[in-house]
Amino acid sequence: MGNDNEALENFEQALEFRTAMRDRQALSKTYVNLAELYLDKQRYPRAKALLDSARILINSTNSGLDLLGLCKDYHRYYYEVNQLDSAYYYSTEAYLLRDSLLSEESRQTVAELEAQYESAKKEQRIAELNQRRAEDALALAQQRAWTYGLLGALLILANVNRLPLPLQRPKHVSIRKCWK
Repeated sequence: MGNDNEALENFEQALEFRTAMRDRQALSKTYVNLAELYLDKQRYPRAKALLDSARILINSTNSGLDLLGLCKDYHRYYYEVNQLDSAYYYSTEAYLLRDSLLSEESRQTVAELEAQYESAKKEQRIAELNQRRAEDALALAQQRAWTYGLLGALLILANVNRLPLPLQRPKHVSIRKCWK
């Protein structure tokens, strides 16, 4: 009981501070927290007023999770004041909203996984292209080496016939001149 009163005082101070700061999301959460404490204390009119204030702020921020919590708190309020039709309505709204949030989360997860897959696919394609480029560069280097080697060999062979060798005899000299 003492902890509830202390919590109420702290939330009331936080409410004043957040109202002065005009922090809409934090203010709506404070309204919801205070409403839950007032529901615990069975002070239903004050709890309902706080829930209504929180709803105005939550509707303006479009926060699905906050709206889900608010629907659950409205369900609890209407159940405790024995307005079962309204309690059922908010229970259904909470269920549908939860389902919608899970569907949205699933869509986001699928989109993230698709993006990761596409990214990995592109990285793999880049790696394959880089490997092919390296293989092509190696093949070109080998072709150049063979070409230069063959050209060098041809040049050597072409120049061998032009060099006079001691064992070669000149073609224009006859055999008789050599014996004289």
